[in-house]
Amino acid sequence: MFFLTHLFSALFFYFLFFDFSLIGLFFVSVGSLFPDVDYAGSILGRYFKPVEFVFGHRKFFHSIVGLVFFSACLYYFFGTIALFFSFGFFIHLFFDSLNFSGIRWFYPLKIKVKGVVRAGGFLDIVFSIVFFIGIIFLLFL
Repeated sequence: MFFLTHLFSALFFYFLFFDFSLIGLFFVSVGSLFPDVDYAGSILGRYFKPVEFVFGHRKFFHSIVGLVFFSACLYYFFGTIALFFSFGFFIHLFFDSLNFSGIRWFYPLKIKVKGVVRAGGFLDIVFSIVFFIGIIFLLFL
């Protein structure tokens, strides 16, 4: 999925379910983009190119194992605020499950969940627009 789809979907659900805080907004946003650190062409991945070489795209970082590992690390340092990161991370995984390429939720098991949405395609762009409009609506509700 397009990075804006990940970001806007996570922010939409953040504003829908949580009270606003800058720290929550920050951690949800980072969490929504973080799994793609394993792709050198992504917003975060371009700063951490060796990660893709070592881990590969859509493997460890796109799994429940990665979600739990990174959330636990953040929880150790930041406490319950790490739940916002976990929330954003989970939203990212959910929407990547809708992608043609899919993800392996239970990596290293070979079970893959795939969808029908092409990254950067029509539905991906529609998702981005709908979630953006939803955010605007929630902010001014």
